[in-house]
Amino acid sequence: MTLLSQTAIDAARELQDVRRTSGQLRRREDELKAIIYDELDGDTKGLLASGMPIVEITEQVRRSVNAPRLEAMWPDIFEKVMEEKTTRVLKITL
Repeated sequence: MTLLSQTAIDAARELQDVRRTSGQLRRREDELKAIIYDELDGDTKGLLASGMPIVEITEQVRRSVNAPRLEAMWPDIFEKVMEEKTTRVLKITL
């Protein structure tokens, strides 16, 4: 274990605040999107009274692999293409 400096302790406290604020911002973003989607009521563009568009919904396609299905259907191929990655997670316990 390492004894942290006051600078690192302050950084950990600030990071904790940033993470809390980020969560609050994501929730607020979701609330605001819901208001806009509700107002659009299925349309894809929202206009000002002047006719100028200010919001637009577009579709994006994202492709992914269904890993459980791939493993069930072709376990040998699944093992060959499976990758394991390790990430570092910083937990703050103040």
